[in-house]
Amino acid sequence: MKASEIFLKYVEPMMDRVPKGTKAADLQKMLSVPEMVWNALVIQEWGPNKNDHLKMLYEQLASAQSPTDRQGMTALVDMWVTRKRTLFPEAKWAFDVSVRDDGLGGHVVRTYIRIPDHLKHVIPTEWQKRENVRFAEFQPQSHQATKI
Repeated sequence: MKASEIFLKYVEPMMDRVPKGTKAADLQKMLSVPEMVWNALVIQEWGPNKNDHLKMLYEQLASAQSPTDRQGMTALVDMWVTRKRTLFPEAKWAFDVSVRDDGLGGHVVRTYIRIPDHLKHVIPTEWQKRENVRFAEFQPQSHQATKI
């Protein structure tokens, strides 16, 4: 399974509700919340970190304008947390997601993964063998990482 397929499986409840004709930029915004939740969870697993990114995300939600907005967004984040922990507990990589129009009325969702060098061994072997996989250094808050 490709990284983009894993991400699309993770966001499947949302993708089933995306209206036809949604612009790529709007879909990108919609995917940003599950992407942030996924990344907050895995960055915590990378090792000692000064920031609890998931806690920070919940704190940002607490500043939502209305109690209804706060409750709705908190429930949504809770759902993404549960989905990641249940379906993909072994996935230790963070995602960078981009969306573009495919020219046929649909979208192409492209994902890049980031992972610290000390966890590179958890990247699926099939991804490491692909010719079009690119490795690049990445440093999230002093962690050395690989971008694929």
